Amino acid sequence: AASVHFKNTIKRRWTEDSGDVDATSGPISDADKEQIKPMVVQLACSPSLAPNVQAQISEALAIISKHDFPHRWSTLLPELVANLNKPTDATSAAVEADLLATTGVLSAANAIFKRYRGQVESAELNVELKTVLDTFAMPLLAKTKQLAAIRDQLSQPATAGGADSPAANALRQCLRCSRLVNRIFFSLHS
Repeated sequence: AASVHFKNTIKRRWTEDSGDVDATSGPISDADKEQIKPMVVQLACSPSLAPNVQAQISEALAIISKHDFPHRWSTLLPELVANLNKPTDATSAAVEADLLATTGVLSAANAIFKRYRGQVESAELNVELKTVLDTFAMPLLAKTKQLAAIRDQLSQPATAGGADSPAANALRQCLRCSRLVNRIFFSLHS
């Protein structure tokens, strides 16, 4: 419930022109916005959040980025890339936790980049997309290759177990990550 309230507060109060700004509370101050931005990225990329909470936080991140990125939030992509560049190792005992962290980063990026789908081409959009691709494309490609290697390793008969085995759970999480990579690619190239 708190994540839904947070997202709705961001939606209503991030800008003055959001239409729902309550006269008694007003829009969120610039100082508060600067404190919220890095925290929401950190939360969205956290592996410890429940999927439904993570979805609400990612949506709040998308709302903020719609208004502030790239002009008033130049650190967003470097923060996402730093989280995306964290290694994921299929041989470690914590592979599922590593993949959950990757899912958080990719979910956040997907929520942010959805706004590019079906946009009418313009000079401003092309500049923004070039900035995004210059910063995000290579780390995304590297993570895609890493996920493919993990998927191949987890699919081997030696790591197979039952449907609820740690390897099967990690493989499902790896496939979720791969799906998100495809959605991001679609958003950035449609």
